[in-house]
Amino acid sequence: MKKSLFLSTLILTTSLALLGSNPVLAKDDAKKKDPAKEFEKLDVDKNASLSKDEFKAEAKDPAKAEKAFIAKDTNKDGALSLEEFSAKKAKAPKKDKSAAPAKSE
Repeated sequence: MKKSLFLSTLILTTSLALLGSNPVLAKDDAKKKDPAKEFEKLDVDKNASLSKDEFKAEAKDPAKAEKAFIAKDTNKDGALSLEEFSAKKAKAPKKDKSAAPAKSE
């Protein structure tokens, strides 16, 4: 019993290790952009912050880029730091549709 449990664990860990070195999966990771490199590329004046114009410069949809810039500029200083630029988009909490709104009388 102990032998079969040990062998199962060994097979599982070996499979997971091989999966981690899978070139197909590694290729998917290579498609992800490094935020620091992207930030550096967009920071034309090299002042370690992105203005709205720098942020929108390569945007396909300037209106969407403007909204994204405003959302990312959490300290509202009109520029994005690397930290703000790299931050993941916060998801809005889902509304509970089953709860009816309270009636005021």
